[in-house]
Amino acid sequence: MYRFLPRLLIAVMPACVVGAVSAEQIQLANNEYIQGEVTGDPTEDGFNFKLTSTGGVIFLRWTQVSEKDAKRLKKVEDPLAGLNLNITVKGGRLELIDGSIIEGFIEARDDHYIVNNLDQWGRRIEKANVVEWFTDVDIDARAVHQPAKILEDELFTAPPATASDFYRFARLAERLGLYPEARDYVDTLLGLNPSQQLRGLAEELGAAIDELIRQQALLEAIKGARVFAAKKQYPNALALIDAIVNDHAPSGAVAEKMKQTRDEIDKEFTVYVSKEWFVQMGAIAAAKVTDKEFTVDLVRGYVTGQFSLDIALALVKKTGGNVNDQKYQQDIINRFKSRDISALSLRTASFGKDGWYDVLGGPLPSAGNVGQATGKNASKNPGGNKGSNKTGSGSSSGGRDGFSDARKHFEQQYQQPPKPKEADKSGPVEEDASDEDGGTELSDEAVKEMIKKLEEDAKNGAEQAKTDTRPAFVPQKFEKDDPERAVPENTPSIQDWWKKASSSKKKDWLIACYVWLDSALIVKIKQDYHKIYYK
Repeated sequence: MYRFLPRLLIAVMPACVVGAVSAEQIQLANNEYIQGEVTGDPTEDGFNFKLTSTGGVIFLRWTQVSEKDAKRLKKVEDPLAGLNLNITVKGGRLELIDGSIIEGFIEARDDHYIVNNLDQWGRRIEKANVVEWFTDVDIDARAVHQPAKILEDELFTAPPATASDFYRFARLAERLGLYPEARDYVDTLLGLNPSQQLRGLAEELGAAIDELIRQQALLEAIKGARVFAAKKQYPNALALIDAIVNDHAPSGAVAEKMKQTRDEIDKEFTVYVSKEWFVQMGAIAAAKVTDKEFTVDLVRGYVTGQFSLDIALALVKKTGGNVNDQKYQQDIINRFKSRDISALSLRTASFGKDGWYDVLGGPLPSAGNVGQATGKNASKNPGGNKGSNKTGSGSSSGGRDGFSDARKHFEQQYQQPPKPKEADKSGPVEEDASDEDGGTELSDEAVKEMIKKLEEDAKNGAEQAKTDTRPAFVPQKFEKDDPERAVPENTPSIQDWWKKASSSKKKDWLIACYVWLDSALIVKIKQDYHKIYYK
């Protein structure tokens, strides 16, 4: 029965495995014991039992068996329960400045790291080229061990004792590309009198493995694709499978296996992008705000376009894509768009109470709000705004902060351009009152209408939103005298605030602007004053 079983497995196999097929002790309802073997599958009424003493077969009803053994024998074994096929080991991970990731057994030296993995044992990586080092983390065992070694170690860690265990090892060996070994485990499993369900799965797996063995040469591409995927080089993994399919047109089980592998890697790629996007968002924002050339005037333009492209480009580099081919960048963006929102944790972005300006839905005037500088108070408020509390007014024009007045922000996004006024019989057309930057001052009623339209758009959506399953975002409504929106007597302009803010606060503010203003990729869930919850 163990002709195909690896010699190592025979050495470590528990005795209970052999006993399970040769004899079993059953306790009867009258507390007596009988020795023998269950034959066939149990039914609703009972099961057939072959007696060791006579060799005869009897039918035992469940009422004739002890409650303990009846429960044990009635249990329907689920061969897929707890089927863990992802084997990891403890190791280290390096993230390099070029965006690549290296996993393996890593030793830290004075000014460099020594990396041991299957790519290169003893590779030297200078610390100057490393962004971050993670130690004692779970890494894919395939990064440091050959498939045979992984299977051997798992055999010692969790030796198979049941038919389901052998099915797991057959699947594991098949996943590692060890097809002859996988066939051995299937044959062993079938000799253990498995349940009808498990027998069907095993026979189906065995037939697929037989076909895989016959077409072993083509399957080297699957191994290569798995290696690329373990290194997070997903574009290379998918390209390798596509090339084999186009050049060799595999059929049958091989074609199905390639499709299955490609689908698994493709899904893994999208999941990776959906999580890593936010990691890169933070890293890029942190680097951006340290650039002296990057001022608050540039924030709006950056977060409504270039920021997403920079994140996508960083992910292209980390996953081994061609940075000179825009299709890879667009693929990353499309994958992030298609992410499973329900599977992601809720994230928080915040402008901070002192950075919540009117151009972002807050109460603070972008141009500053400094009390009137007259008399003995003049020296306390040099360069004040003549006592104006009007949003966007004063000597610091709202237009030069790169955002413009909050009212014009709503107008630009949610209002059709105003129609030219027609002259009436009484005289020439009167122009609207304008700000210093030439913008049109809107009435409070007009602003209310714009906000109302914004809320309606968020609820109802445009035509394409009819099939959009993402949750609709409705901006928070505020009471007129809400104390949380009270404007301090002295508030710096948005530009002065930016100049004095710490790098950490600028980073958080930049991310909050991105979350607030980006409508193509970020899914806003709810608002709590200056905080925005998103996925």
